[in-house]
Amino acid sequence: MSCKECEERRRLAREALLRSAIGEAAVHVVKGAAELVGIKKKTAAADRKKAVAKRKSGAAGKKAGPTKTAQE
Repeated sequence: MSCKECEERRRLAREALLRSAIGEAAVHVVKGAAELVGIKKKTAAADRKKAVAKRKSGAAGKKAGPTKTAQE
């Protein structure tokens, strides 16, 4: 049996993979490993709230800044 934070981190990584967000899934896996060995404080519940808010705003998968074209 795992703790609630570990279960939440696992769920976040799985959902990211199902959405084909490989980079986001990798971040959750790495954070989970760091939390498991004690390098990082457990924050999966807070990360869940941020991810849900980001998806609701429509910002998921979009670049933050302007992109340069080959002509510039």
